[in-house]
Amino acid sequence: MEIFRAYGIKTEVISASIRNARQVRESALVGADIATLPLDVIRDLISHHKTREGIKLFTDDIVFDYVKLTDKP
Repeated sequence: MEIFRAYGIKTEVISASIRNARQVRESALVGADIATLPLDVIRDLISHHKTREGIKLFTDDIVFDYVKLTDKP
């Protein structure tokens, strides 16, 4: 992207075969216009261990009457 911009070359760059969140970040940092991502990578991007930890702590403290609302059938 740096070279394309330096020489005024108008193009769009696609990052393909992305396999993890780090590669998504790197693609974004270099300015890729499009990235192809498998579903498991997208899931990793929207999930964080601290978020899951916070949800668990919250649900551990939940009032018993609300437990049935959070149970999955």
